[in-house]
Amino acid sequence: MNPQKLTRNTKTSPARPASAFLSATLILLAMLTAMSSARAAVVARVTAGYNHSFYLTPDGTLYGWGYNSQRQLGDGTTTTRYFPVSVATGIAAASAGSYYSFYVTTGGTLYAVGSNTHGQLGTGDTTNRGTPVQVATGVAFAAAGDGDHSLYVTADGTLFAMGDNTHGQLGTGDTTNRLTPVQIAANVATAAVGSWDSLYVTTDGTLYGMGRNEQGQLGDGTSGLHRATPVPIAANVAAIAMSNYHSLYVTTNGKLWAMGDNSHGQLGTGDTTDRLSPVLIADNVTAIAAGNFYSLYVTDDGTLHMMGDFIGIDPVLTPVPIATGAASAAIGGQHSIHVTADGRLYAVGGNSFGQLGDGTTTDRYTPVCIAGPPIITTPPAPQTKMAGGTAVFTIDAGGTRPFSYEWQKNGAPLANGGHVSGAGTGTLTLAAVTAADAGSYTVTVRSADGSITSAVATLTVNTPPSITAQPVSQTRTVGEAVMFTAA
Repeated sequence: MNPQKLTRNTKTSPARPASAFLSATLILLAMLTAMSSARAAVVARVTAGYNHSFYLTPDGTLYGWGYNSQRQLGDGTTTTRYFPVSVATGIAAASAGSYYSFYVTTGGTLYAVGSNTHGQLGTGDTTNRGTPVQVATGVAFAAAGDGDHSLYVTADGTLFAMGDNTHGQLGTGDTTNRLTPVQIAANVATAAVGSWDSLYVTTDGTLYGMGRNEQGQLGDGTSGLHRATPVPIAANVAAIAMSNYHSLYVTTNGKLWAMGDNSHGQLGTGDTTDRLSPVLIADNVTAIAAGNFYSLYVTDDGTLHMMGDFIGIDPVLTPVPIATGAASAAIGGQHSIHVTADGRLYAVGGNSFGQLGDGTTTDRYTPVCIAGPPIITTPPAPQTKMAGGTAVFTIDAGGTRPFSYEWQKNGAPLANGGHVSGAGTGTLTLAAVTAADAGSYTVTVRSADGSITSAVATLTVNTPPSITAQPVSQTRTVGEAVMFTAA
């Protein structure tokens, strides 16, 4: 479930065409006005679990949101979080798994929290942990996955594994579960975890795999042949990503390769034929992520591409661009998140457990911005009203919440009172408007991460005609002309 960058590391919703997703995404990313003020990039790294996710800020603050039944967010509660909440500080890396999580402090201490049914937390038992517990020191990063096993790499490049080993996914040469970390390999640069498989790359760029290999996801030319000890797969590898039954990797020259299950087109080969050996998919790739039945990757121009079967989108068998300005991405169970180059975080997909972090449980077919400087997604619209009517201006914004709102008329701040209400909210109401209310309306949205002012929405007030001179009653003889006038 962990995204990787070259620098380091059953659906029920109605289908929507990928073209609609693309056009809406491009519109969403373009709705910035020139009148904005923002801090430096807010989001540095992301990781997505099955129904929960984390993002890490440049100052080391870790935020989590989504499903929390096993206390996997590490906030000490079982409360589902519909908006990101701060869960730890002084963090260098994090990894979200199925119902458990890891994070590593800037001092290299590895903490684990959540479900521990197979010893995947490495605590020496199978007791779930409701608050983060220390597992190891001197750690560089950890990898959690869809299943019940985990990996971590120490600062000196030593790879450790723990948890479920039913299919040899720990690489120990047997199928015995491990409740405490066991050393697997040395000189390891990065690692990734699937449901029943594992991948890692050594410092010389060699990719190794171990585990179930049910549909060729290890890429060693076989399927259904369990690998209880690591087998070499490819050379010159820089980044890896793994899901249930398929895997991705990028070589040092930016080429993307894929292998394993392709039943939903998730390999991007143009067909649905599984691949038991790696197949070349794209060039100039800088970041990758693998999900249940789809994949994401970012190219060096910032374009985010998708292939496979994603909630709300017709399955696509070849990569399609879905967003611009992207830097990295991560995939959960039925949701995905991506970070833009300016440090904003977007989420899209299934949202039954608040895993999109937008404050709702509504599935989203286009990305919503949930962290970063405010961005206006629906600006106030111009209106024309008759005098005495009611004018209502509304705005929708994305970014780090909470927001404050300040409405202005002709550049001057508005205040509640009289016929004006909602001046400090996302909806401004002017009751019984008069000609004096006509003008240019804007709204400034502010958060801890910056501010942005909308484009102008003009209010035009039309006055209904009035009669100042009534027609006068007249008496005329038959045959005479008559004229009535009014003004």
